[in-house]
Amino acid sequence: MGDTNRDPWARFQPNTERPWDRRLAAHLLRRAGFGGTAADVEESVRRGMEDTVRWLLGVPPPEEGFGRTLRDAVRDLAVQDEVEDLRARWIHRMVHTPYPLQEKMTLFWHGHFATSIEKVVDPGLMQAQNDTLRRNAVGRFGDMLGAISRDPAMIVWLDGEVNRRGRPNENYARELMELFTMGVGHYSENDVKEVARAFTGWHRRGGEFFFDESAHDPGTKRILGRTGRFGGDDAIRILLEEDATAEFLAGKLFRFFVHPDPDPATLAPLAARLRESGYDIRGTFGTILASEVFYSEAAYKSLIKSPAEFVIGGIQALGVRARPIALARAMARMGQNLYAPPNVAGWEGGRAWVSATTVLARSDAALELSKARGQDVGNYFDPSLLFGDAAGPEALADRALEILVQGEVPDSTRESIVEFALTLEPGARIPPRAWRANLDDKARGVVHLALSLPEYNLC
Repeated sequence: MGDTNRDPWARFQPNTERPWDRRLAAHLLRRAGFGGTAADVEESVRRGMEDTVRWLLGVPPPEEGFGRTLRDAVRDLAVQDEVEDLRARWIHRMVHTPYPLQEKMTLFWHGHFATSIEKVVDPGLMQAQNDTLRRNAVGRFGDMLGAISRDPAMIVWLDGEVNRRGRPNENYARELMELFTMGVGHYSENDVKEVARAFTGWHRRGGEFFFDESAHDPGTKRILGRTGRFGGDDAIRILLEEDATAEFLAGKLFRFFVHPDPDPATLAPLAARLRESGYDIRGTFGTILASEVFYSEAAYKSLIKSPAEFVIGGIQALGVRARPIALARAMARMGQNLYAPPNVAGWEGGRAWVSATTVLARSDAALELSKARGQDVGNYFDPSLLFGDAAGPEALADRALEILVQGEVPDSTRESIVEFALTLEPGARIPPRAWRANLDDKARGVVHLALSLPEYNLC
């Protein structure tokens, strides 16, 4: 566990005992993105922690070029409907984005502001919301709250269209306080009613936000001890002034990016920095991704990969050319159906990702990735690109384990995988002269085994 007296938010200083190596570089790239390739990990080792964090925090330029690439890539995917097209586009972006933290945060916010196509129905509104989440992904939380409160998909999802003077609808006000900002126990039922009044008239016209002044309640409201003729933006400002909001958001970010069991003493400084910075998410990640606690043994591989992390991480590490919609369907079978979170609270995450059904779905996905030959589903994996120079079964096993789990498995696991690579069938070893002829099949099998390991399922 290391020195328990260390300041958890002190800047991590690599040294001979805890060097900046492939282990920690891969940890950073998994958490702040989806993992990347072996070359990405080596590049991070070369850059060092500080430069890698600076790169991750980089501000994306206007994305017209990437947008064209995205359209070209998705155009011929033979998706069956517009919702599948949405999912295909987002997954292509997750795999290929040059700004992994932005995309990881877009996924985080999709779970935080959970909105489902099942009720919204209109794919265009869902795409617009996804763009809003991405645009504000590492900006200021207040800007995000203002944008999401005006988002037409959210207005449909939480019944903003029927929130009118004299007949306020409390759905958005309640979730804004309970799930988006303060958390349970920090507000009263009257606060919910008054915040709902503040947002009356926040409607939409088609795909655009529309403030209907005739439906807005301009009267005096009392919210969390403040009194005034408040509107929606005033309500957001008041929520951001509450310590509970900084504590709630700090805790959610910590559990998603660091480890699942933060103690109050660790969270308090992060919450304070978050609020003092004006809820600057990029600056907050500058603290998190370079901190002692982020690289602690308590944090390392303490999280269970979400289906997105499992699938996208495998695609990137192995260089699989995959149809995004096939990946979306695999993720849905594992319990993460993009654009259709299970409820207003989003995905529970953590141990909830693992059940008898979803473990089988993960194994099936591992098999699909490793066996992809392109003939039927349009996915293609060429083992020779990664393992063509493997001198024998041990080199093959070690290379696969290094790429997918940084070689961190028990000796008995490695021995079992080497034994598989050595064997044509039970009791029959591959003759050395026949090794090259069997490399493709054996490499695919070794990759399937590695993707199925408990160690690969940890982030």
